[in-house]
Amino acid sequence: MRLLNGVTRGGRPRSMALVLTGVLVFGCGSTTSPVTPVVTPAPTRSAAPVHPGATPSSPTVVSTPAPTSAPTQVSVDNILAGMTTDQKIGQLFMVSFYGDVANETDTAQVRLNRQGIGADNIAQAIAKYHLGGVIYFTWAGNLASASQIAALSNSIQQAGAAQSRSLPLLVATDQEGGAVVRLPSPGTRFPGNMAIGATNSTDLARSTGKAMGQELRAVGINDVLAPDGDVNVNPANPIIGLRSFGADPMAVAALTAAMVHGFQDDAGVGATVKHFPGHGDTNIDSHTQLPIINHSPQRWQQVDRPPFVAAVAAGVDSVMVGHLAFPALDASGTPSSLSQPMVTDLLRTQMGFAGVVITDSLVMGALRDTYGDDRIPVMAVNAGDDILLMPPSLPVAFAAIQGAVHSGQISTTRLNASVRRILALKQKLGLFGAAPASVGAAQGAFGSKAHRAIETDDAESSVTLVANDGSVLPLSPSAANSYLVVGPTQAPVTSVAGLLSGRGLSVATFVTGKSPSSLKAASAAARAAGYDTVIDLTLNADADVGQQNVAAALAGTSKMLVTVSIGRPYDQAYYGAATNICLYSSSTASLRALIRVLFGEIPPHGHLPVAIPDPSVPKNVLYPLGFGLGY
Repeated sequence: MRLLNGVTRGGRPRSMALVLTGVLVFGCGSTTSPVTPVVTPAPTRSAAPVHPGATPSSPTVVSTPAPTSAPTQVSVDNILAGMTTDQKIGQLFMVSFYGDVANETDTAQVRLNRQGIGADNIAQAIAKYHLGGVIYFTWAGNLASASQIAALSNSIQQAGAAQSRSLPLLVATDQEGGAVVRLPSPGTRFPGNMAIGATNSTDLARSTGKAMGQELRAVGINDVLAPDGDVNVNPANPIIGLRSFGADPMAVAALTAAMVHGFQDDAGVGATVKHFPGHGDTNIDSHTQLPIINHSPQRWQQVDRPPFVAAVAAGVDSVMVGHLAFPALDASGTPSSLSQPMVTDLLRTQMGFAGVVITDSLVMGALRDTYGDDRIPVMAVNAGDDILLMPPSLPVAFAAIQGAVHSGQISTTRLNASVRRILALKQKLGLFGAAPASVGAAQGAFGSKAHRAIETDDAESSVTLVANDGSVLPLSPSAANSYLVVGPTQAPVTSVAGLLSGRGLSVATFVTGKSPSSLKAASAAARAAGYDTVIDLTLNADADVGQQNVAAALAGTSKMLVTVSIGRPYDQAYYGAATNICLYSSSTASLRALIRVLFGEIPPHGHLPVAIPDPSVPKNVLYPLGFGLGY
């Protein structure tokens, strides 16, 4: 697939031109409605080639408990026919709220809820606005413990059932793995999408989705805003990065579809692929301003589109539309989430998606800087969106939709179409007549032995060795050697040091802080003088000159230096270390896998899921997509 042109030294490429010679282009296709999802056999493990002698471990398979009773069968059309206009409007909203119980009474939380959802607590808001869904966040105080979350979910569903038109709610959160994890400890902390991308294993993507989905469903969360299907082709992307499976459209498409199957078919949780039409090539964070992606239609077809087509073919329940302008696809420059050409013409008509379309958060600056809070919801519905995620003011947004429906700006037919899709998704997920989550069993569902085994497999299969000049790795386990662990933050430095000292090794730590000064870099180098081996953890050093200076100062010593990127893998291009490992994660499982690789207990299995370009000449590639050494 790739033509490489360049020279190597010490077993690794120094400068290579990377040319894609073939890209999978998916044709337009259709999918069934959310009521009858497509079910396909589990994909086989598809691991990237590894160094001779390497034997990737097989993923652990976990079983899904059989349901205790069949879900209640309902007629979506009959329910729809009996709903008032306000009840239909309420189904369009998925809101965030403050508090760890549905009937929150804490004064501070009540004040914040009144500002955002126009009610003291979420139970009141459900009764007042007939809400279709809620979304949980740690910052909102919703996610304290497994038992608390289960009890909260049950109370929310009870509030829905208590309405004159009894309707269950979609209960959602962002549980992507890696840096975007909502479930509290002891929930399993999977390394994240880019780590899975480094394994190139559809089996691991599916089993990880299944395990995450099982933990979500155990606490009453029935809808997950994952997986991220963006193809991260821009190293400077500030919002996607590690959330992406990588830069190869074919690989991202396969892994995205596999994780959708894991969430939906194996765990029974609704999945949401995001951020259509593709958020992988931007250097702007849409939380603050509107990104403009200048891909041609042909490049969009080749790069951004394949994962979304694959997800639709896999029967994905929902597609999240991002707040980003794509002039080649909508010349008006309207954000995709508010664009009828993007949502209705492209996603629904051309790509055949019949499921639920959800906006990205309506709180984000990409929309609010240009459009009013009362205008955005109406534009979104007329664009073809079904669920309006997190309006800044629910009362304002609800009133705006009310007014648009009463004036005819939003037709009854259009409103009914969205509500029908939302109700059909709830029926497909078995929410009508569903048993409550077991508060007593919730804690035991988090971090099970089976899920920890998958987490370990993700971590160990993803460790990528990109530089090993002089074959200094694997290290000798001799207790005579001493170690200094350097890094920008305390937690991973302490974790690595603990893993080393647990082996009876002499180890010390030096935390530089983020964006360390030149003085700090010099201090790190001076501290290294007293140790045999230095392990330097870097965290997104591609955007941190201070960390680059620390790596350079340590490289200038006579000590054996191993650099380890625990965030984005692009760091290596900025400090050119002789020995470098990419982890894509600072999770405990990933750091434990690092130590095992360092001492040769397992070989490095991973391969770069993105290319690492030369910062000074970006068209030149230092380390191509798919590169990875072994021993």
